Parts: sequence; C-alpha cells; structure tokens
Amino acid sequence: LDELRGSMLRRGREELSEMSDETHRLRAALEDSRREASEATAMWTSENDALREEVLSLSDRLARREAAGNDAARRLERSDEARLRTEEHLAAKAAAAEATAVELRGQLED
Repeated sequence: LDELRGSMLRRGREELSEMSDETHRLRAALEDSRREASEATAMWTSENDALREEVLSLSDRLARREAAGNDAARRLERSDEARLRTEEHLAAKAAAAEATAVELRGQLED
C-alpha cells in the first residue's frame, strides 16, 4: 500500500511538473502573442494616421483644383459671352454698312 501510495505520489508530482512546464510555455506564448498584437496595433495606427494625412492632403489638392477649374470655367464663359456680343455687334455693323452701301448705290443711280 505504501508502495502504491509512493507510486501515485511520484506520478502526481510528474504530472504537476508537466502541467507547470506547460503552463509556463502557455504564458510565454500568451506574452509573445500580446507583444505581437501590440506591435501590429502600433503599426496599424501609424499607417492609419499616415493614410489619413494623405487623404486629407489629396482632398485639399482636389478642392483647390476644383476651385481653379470652376474659375477657369467662369472665365471661359465670360470670354465666350464677350465673343458672342462682339460677333453680334460686328454683324450689326456689317448689316448697317451693307444698308448704307445699298442706299449710296441707290443715290448714285438716281
């Protein structure tokens, strides 16, 4: 009976030692995982901040280009309107000159 008890005690100590070693390995693995997660989070945060800055920069550039494009479109529209007014004015002057020429021809023929 003492022999059985001693055997079971040794077996229990061996299992306890194995469990203790396994617990130590698991704790070390957990610590490694936590460190890796922390590093990954720091890298993600850094990359996220850099991407956020890049998006803001690109948005600002886009807004400036859009404003410049709108200004150019307004200038082109005003220029086109001025060209149309000039064409209408020149067409009216040409029509008046033609009418004057016809009138002068009529006076010369009389």
